[in-house]
Amino acid sequence: MPRPRDVVLNLLTAAVAVTAVVVLVNDRVLPMLAERARVDPEDAIKSPVLLRRIVPNDTVDLVGADPRLLVVFQSTCDVCERVSPSWQGLAAANHIRPMALGLDRDSVSVDWLSRHLPAAEAVAAVDLSGLLDRFRIRAVPTTILVAGGRLHLRRLGPLRSDDIVRIRRAFSGSPAKAPIP
Repeated sequence: MPRPRDVVLNLLTAAVAVTAVVVLVNDRVLPMLAERARVDPEDAIKSPVLLRRIVPNDTVDLVGADPRLLVVFQSTCDVCERVSPSWQGLAAANHIRPMALGLDRDSVSVDWLSRHLPAAEAVAAVDLSGLLDRFRIRAVPTTILVAGGRLHLRRLGPLRSDDIVRIRRAFSGSPAKAPIP
């Protein structure tokens, strides 16, 4: 049976720990989340997002006048393998070459692409952590459509049928739906 003094000390220690967590959340975490929430993908993407082609080693700007489709994957991702036929079908149907950003070593990414998405252009981010933060990429697979300097689609996980319609419209020259939040 614990002594009353020990119980009181344990309660005081727990109260101090809870207070420290509350202070940490209020001072550090909430301001960081508020800052990230200010990033509005509906606004024009003002600065270039530079990616480098793996072969040859030059750069390409994700934010150009033409629509760009960027797929983000990892070779060990089962869902990426299930989504890759959708990506390949979009590439074939729209006569496009999507840019594919693998989160593995370049050679592993290129090998995965040659087996699952041969129509894609392998790219690597010049600033990977900046790109992941900027487009709020939190998981793979992620499909991103940028058209006219605006983010029109960011889908984490498998594509939905309305996503495929939106991508086809962007590449067919039809008016795409309004940019998304």
